Amino acid sequence: MNWKAFNLGLGLCALATVAGYLALQRGPARPSRPVTVAPEKLGVAKDSELPVLVDFYADWCGPCRAEKPIVERASQEWAGRVKFVKLNIDEDKGRLAASLGINAIPSMVLMNPRTKSGFLHTGFLGDDQLREFIKQGLQTVSR
Repeated sequence: MNWKAFNLGLGLCALATVAGYLALQRGPARPSRPVTVAPEKLGVAKDSELPVLVDFYADWCGPCRAEKPIVERASQEWAGRVKFVKLNIDEDKGRLAASLGINAIPSMVLMNPRTKSGFLHTGFLGDDQLREFIKQGLQTVSR
């Protein structure tokens, strides 16, 4: 067995793991952005008086699973001010994700059903980053 190659392989695996962890800690590489939500795509939010945060996820997605407790804490913190909805992209029959141009998960959209506006973010968010996304999104969709 070639131990040099084996050790190099282990080292590269460890480096990739650390790099992935640090990328999650650093936060999103992509900025959040406003989006327009077509009225026929508002099914999950159309009857809400509150702004709606839609969390696009999949059961097989590791970052989505890591973000789950963060979103749950945020839903308690923002109760009465923001409605939280989880949407499994594998079951998205209305194709809301596709209509918003979402091509990666985890993604979140904060929508205002009255103004048909939304604020989109793609990528993992930590507690503080999610809080800031919601604050910024509420300012954007309230106009």
